[in-house]
Amino acid sequence: MCLLEYKARARRGHCELGEGTHSKVSQKLPKYVAHARDHVRTSLAVLQNRSLWRQVRPLFKRYFLTDLQIGEPLAEVLERLVQTMNGLNADIQLRVVEKVPVSSMNVGEAVAKVEDLSGASPVTPLPKGQNLVRDLLTGKETRYGNIVLEKEMVDKTGMSGAVGYKPVKVIIHEATHKFAGTIDYWYFPERDGGKSVKDGANIGGNRGSQAGTIKNFGESAQHKEGPVLARMNADSFAWFCYWVGSQTDLVAALQNTAQRQETLAGVRGPGGLIG
Repeated sequence: MCLLEYKARARRGHCELGEGTHSKVSQKLPKYVAHARDHVRTSLAVLQNRSLWRQVRPLFKRYFLTDLQIGEPLAEVLERLVQTMNGLNADIQLRVVEKVPVSSMNVGEAVAKVEDLSGASPVTPLPKGQNLVRDLLTGKETRYGNIVLEKEMVDKTGMSGAVGYKPVKVIIHEATHKFAGTIDYWYFPERDGGKSVKDGANIGGNRGSQAGTIKNFGESAQHKEGPVLARMNADSFAWFCYWVGSQTDLVAALQNTAQRQETLAGVRGPGGLIG
């Protein structure tokens, strides 16, 4: 049963509550979507401001297995973040359900997914909330619909199967699938981050559904090198944006400044201007 449907339109939205929806869910979901936008927007601004790179170099290296410097790898990351930001700024729809079924796009304890509508009858134009995107690994065009979240992740009452998951991070993860065509190469631990981001400790987690039989993050798979796959990986983008957006000093340096507006003013992607 769908407990809640949330339709967001360019930083504004309204909630349609299903029967029995807990009031906390309807209150929290719009805030999580707004925070996801803020985290992605902050990450974009920081990556385009070289004076702030020092603070995010360890995170960039950890999640994308690439040194933060001018070049094609950074351009790829920026392009995918722009696509995600444009998508989050457009018409998006999220649904909250009791339990998200396990599928090829979410293995183990599924807490979220994007609806794959590729098998549905073609419709022109696509309904609001739906979009076409090419898978970064296979090049296959996919038609995506709603982002679907489990109730226990949105409302932490109980939290039996979703302990440790951060709703903002999960929304960013699913948004990169939907709008940038990212893949599931590696899932980091639900509580990834903290000291291990800074000290270079080994990365835990599990391989994703598109990683073949690899045992460690950074291994080659599907005829692609590890860093290339890391820059396609949804969880890499999600955790990078989550931690960059959580650094209050970076956010403070960017908020309400002419420099921030100038940084974002020239960024364009398939969905138009962001900011």
